[in-house]
Amino acid sequence: MRNQWLMLVICGLQMTAGKMSAAEKNRDWQTGQVVEYKALSDPRDHAIASADKTYLVKGFIPNEDDALAMGASVRFAVEDKTMFVSIAGKEYKLSVLGVRAAVAKASSSAPVTAVSPPPAPPAPAPAPDAPLDPSLDNDAVVKMIVGGLKEDTIVSVIQARPGKYSLTPDALGALKAAGVPPSVIAAMTAKMRR
Repeated sequence: MRNQWLMLVICGLQMTAGKMSAAEKNRDWQTGQVVEYKALSDPRDHAIASADKTYLVKGFIPNEDDALAMGASVRFAVEDKTMFVSIAGKEYKLSVLGVRAAVAKASSSAPVTAVSPPPAPPAPAPAPDAPLDPSLDNDAVVKMIVGGLKEDTIVSVIQARPGKYSLTPDALGALKAAGVPPSVIAAMTAKMRR
């Protein structure tokens, strides 16, 4: 009788463990990038920037040390105060601490919204098998500046990732007005010459 109970407990634990590493579910998936954020001091806190928001999240992904490394691309979905991160078809949960909206590209003096509760679910992302364009552009560089990334970190990201930058006189004026430092503009220029 005792052995039967032991077997039932073991089977129950195996079934529970299987549910924890369940396959990816149908969610509103989007892509983003892990960025540097000055206010984060705990190694379990991360900032993930999407096209229009930066999410401040807490948590870690077991056995995937590089998944939340600075500059890593991330596939994620946000539901209420939970961010689901998809890696190799498996989902991992992170807690959303807050959200920061992106600032319009042409206005460097526009106010940045304060950290607030997570928004309603985002618009649907492209189909999972659709090719994603990992290249950076002027808007992405401005978002990194506004997001508080260090100058040398931005230069490293520009050097490491493909980029399609506009370096016309008007575009350069807009970059300078947005507070993009000369070293970052020089890295963008060098990338376009390759």
